[in-house]
Amino acid sequence: MKEPFIQSEVLFQLAARLHDQGRVDLAMDQLRRLLSQDPDHANAHALFCMCECQKDRLIEAERSIKVALRLDPESAFVHYANSILLYHRQKTRESLKALSQAIRLDPYSADYYFQLAAIKIDQSRPIKAIEATERGLEIDPENSGCAGLRAVALTRLRRWREAREAIDLALSLDPECDFVHASAGWKLVGQKLDRQARNHFREALRLNPENSWALAGLKTVDPYGERPSRFILRTFLPASIISALGITILQKDTLGDFATAILGLIVAFSLITALYGFLAGIDVLIRSIRDKISVSLFQKRGRLGERPVFV
Repeated sequence: MKEPFIQSEVLFQLAARLHDQGRVDLAMDQLRRLLSQDPDHANAHALFCMCECQKDRLIEAERSIKVALRLDPESAFVHYANSILLYHRQKTRESLKALSQAIRLDPYSADYYFQLAAIKIDQSRPIKAIEATERGLEIDPENSGCAGLRAVALTRLRRWREAREAIDLALSLDPECDFVHASAGWKLVGQKLDRQARNHFREALRLNPENSWALAGLKTVDPYGERPSRFILRTFLPASIISALGITILQKDTLGDFATAILGLIVAFSLITALYGFLAGIDVLIRSIRDKISVSLFQKRGRLGERPVFV
């Protein structure tokens, strides 16, 4: 039985909505259906490129964007998709150039300023990122992505109160957005609140298992939701204090010398402090090595550990 014909724009909007929800495979199914009816739909090829980027298939994404650029070189959306592909390939300068072209053709799309802010954060220019997100929010006050990314930029500047307000706004606009939860997680990582950060990263991955920014964040925080040195402090230090007090009482009862008991307490605490310092040093070393490995792995895949995935 022949499939019923559905208007191209209806299918495109459905695919775009599925893509935004992180349901990439379903979005690609709709795009294939659209392209079977309308093979010259440039924006469909561009969106297909964005889906391929999210699945880390950059060679296939490049094929799609070449077709889109050939079909409609004056489409702002096509240049936006090209910017995302270049961003995934870590060609920041070329990505900015493509994005500038998209903004020139359509200066009233909040998503384009969202992508601009992402690049500025990647360049360690949080003030420029905030300017871009604020422009995006002027265009679309309900753009949760811009609000979430603004929080990340504010976190880089250590403006905690404003970052919290931005995250609250983003969550109120779209509590089911995986990117917003990933943004909240990274904001909390900046404040060294690993337990709360872990909850947001897990929620982001529940909503979109392919969100590599959330995955990178989850790998950054300790499996117990707090840094190992804090875990040691909270678990072993109280037990050690109790043991030291027990030794003190034992010495006092056995030797009858209160001065000797006090000396034993001092020695016990000195040993505890030295042990804690040693374990904390190991913690710092392990975290440093782990972070370097994480960044290296994400660079090999074409993504940085702290680089948001915006497609």
